[in-house]
Amino acid sequence: MYPGRETQPTFPPQVTQDLTLVESWYAQTTDRGDKLYLGTNLARTKAIIGLPHLPVLDEVLALSGKGNITRERERAGVYRDAAQIYTWAGDTNKAYEAIAKGAEIDRAFLLPWGYLDIAKIELKQGKKPTDSIAKALKSVKRIGDPLRVCHQYFQVAKLQSRAGVNSRSLIYKAVVMLDEASVAHPQQKLLVYQDATEAYAVNGDFGLAFQTLPKMVAELPSYTRQKRDRSLTYIANELIKAGRFEQALHAVHGIDDYSVIARCNAKVALAQARTGFDPKEWIDTSLEQIEDYQQVIKLDPYAETYRARLSKIFAILGQAEAENGNDSRGRFAQAMDYARKEPSLRQRAELLSEVGSQMAAVGYNPRQAFLEAVVAAELLLSQPENDPRLQGFLHLIGQSIAIEVPTYQDVLEQATNAGLLDLVDRGIDRLYKLDHRLREGFSTLVKADLLLGRVEALVRAA
Repeated sequence: MYPGRETQPTFPPQVTQDLTLVESWYAQTTDRGDKLYLGTNLARTKAIIGLPHLPVLDEVLALSGKGNITRERERAGVYRDAAQIYTWAGDTNKAYEAIAKGAEIDRAFLLPWGYLDIAKIELKQGKKPTDSIAKALKSVKRIGDPLRVCHQYFQVAKLQSRAGVNSRSLIYKAVVMLDEASVAHPQQKLLVYQDATEAYAVNGDFGLAFQTLPKMVAELPSYTRQKRDRSLTYIANELIKAGRFEQALHAVHGIDDYSVIARCNAKVALAQARTGFDPKEWIDTSLEQIEDYQQVIKLDPYAETYRARLSKIFAILGQAEAENGNDSRGRFAQAMDYARKEPSLRQRAELLSEVGSQMAAVGYNPRQAFLEAVVAAELLLSQPENDPRLQGFLHLIGQSIAIEVPTYQDVLEQATNAGLLDLVDRGIDRLYKLDHRLREGFSTLVKADLLLGRVEALVRAA
């Protein structure tokens, strides 16, 4: 029974239907890996919505200890998943027990990450993750590698900050340790300095975040531009969340990439509009920068047009917010027109999904945007795009068509989050037609993920 409930919750009939179907797939699955995956996700959803989850979880844990699981990390991962499920169900003592058992198999994988998982879930549940963060800190102290210690201190610090605890002293302690650490590969140290920058930004110490950036440059000048841009973008996003728009503008002016600057400015416009400010100046600046970037594209045929389109769409959506309903529908239509011009089916689906998600966020019906995104993703399934970065995925899940399934799944999951729960049926039907072209069992896993996502969305809505 779900903690705090004396009676089992009542759900819409669709929830029962979806869960029954996933349970039947789980019962019928003979592949060991698929059964572990399905069982874990089924138990997690049941724990989240308050249904009995222990029978499935106990079976998964028993299965993980039998047969030929040769990689210890896989077995430890099952216990890490179990800890998350126990936390969703409100039983943190069982969660800590699961982490302890997993740590006996692969300590480096479970600690402190398992405790940080618990803290993140507790934050989502509106709880104070004091105990889980304390356990994470204690486990970090037992690690010998100074870079790993610093990296994990920064992860703990970010969670502390999000829980309302000032983590400046912990970040400072880790930065001093990082300054003194000697490493064979400077690139590794640079990445941990990036963690430090982000931790300071999350804690609201923006001045200290900016002061950390030169250390990245000193560590590896030839590699720094991309990482520095990412850190500046992270700082700018945190400043936007804090409503410190002028400082966000100062941060993005240090970025070299036109499209990143434009997108940050457009996000500021969006945030300003939502807090009652007039974002016209930001929108105009963003559009000017996008036009500059489009001139760069004309000169360089290898420039990434997708970034420019995404930036333009953010700017248009910022205008839609600023107009406060006066002409918002027209702005969203303009954003959709712009997304339709993207020649890459994968990126067109992503852009249309972004527009649909923003429409749902401001109360407009996003069905048309998501329908077009789904159609683009379905075309992608019938004619996969040649993306060499994804070719390594092939040996895991079968033929080339499988490369594009995650895009389709992502579009449908965003549509579910936007309230278009019926589109899941369309996705299930489409995947049934593809069963013969995919590795046996793969489409079942995707269909189960979609149904469990709809179950959680239906319960949230109820």
